[in-house]
Amino acid sequence: MRAEFIDPLLQVLGWDVHNVHGRGEHDKDVIHEDAIRVDGKTLAPDYSFRVGKQVFPGSKETGGVAQGGRRPGLPVAALFVEFRPRIRRHKAQRDAERMLRRAGLPIERIIMSEFSNRMKRWLDENRVNAEFLAFDKSVHTVQEAVEVSGYPVERFTKSIVMLTTDEQLVIAVVPADTRASTNRVRKALCLADRPRVVTREESAEYLDQQLGGNSPLNAPNAIILIDPKVLEREWILVGGGDDRNLVKISIAELERVVTYVEARVRK
Repeated sequence: MRAEFIDPLLQVLGWDVHNVHGRGEHDKDVIHEDAIRVDGKTLAPDYSFRVGKQVFPGSKETGGVAQGGRRPGLPVAALFVEFRPRIRRHKAQRDAERMLRRAGLPIERIIMSEFSNRMKRWLDENRVNAEFLAFDKSVHTVQEAVEVSGYPVERFTKSIVMLTTDEQLVIAVVPADTRASTNRVRKALCLADRPRVVTREESAEYLDQQLGGNSPLNAPNAIILIDPKVLEREWILVGGGDDRNLVKISIAELERVVTYVEARVRK
């Protein structure tokens, strides 16, 4: 059905379904049967569209007697659209949504952003052995993260992003039930003055991460300080780039992919 109905439709809408332009794996318009973690489960949508955001459509055959006199066996597509309101959607995405609405087909949304897409891409490109967990609700605060994910608070960490007086980025990783100390960070780095916590705009500009979804992962321009209490655990949860995504990673894998300094930075 995909080759006979869906692929031609997507090509008419302007998508390079078969990569005729010869783009690299992470630059393709369309990835077939990509994987995404949603609420702890791995989903494999038929298509993943990558144009500044991701669209995950799936397809299936209807069975039995269809409503409205339609013959059974006609193709039905369910479109999973991911975007932030401030991100301009691709025209083909808008056209596809319009067609599905006219056909009375459902459209489900899982909110992601350019920040979380970038994090997931970094994990894939560096072959990091970690789980990318996506949620349909905010996991910004510790309480929200525990309630939405179902994981105990002991597994969560906070990645507090700071900026020194000479504009050096610092990320202090502490247990989620504690607070980071700017004075301990100052002492650990032998600074004359305490660093300050970055603003939302600075987090996006300097780190390409949304405040509330910060992570020591994919932060090449930052000095990473990890509290010893964090390193005592077998695995932890860190930010996934924005406030609706997390990354589950073992300490052994974290140590492999992140250059850090162990230092007592919790209060």
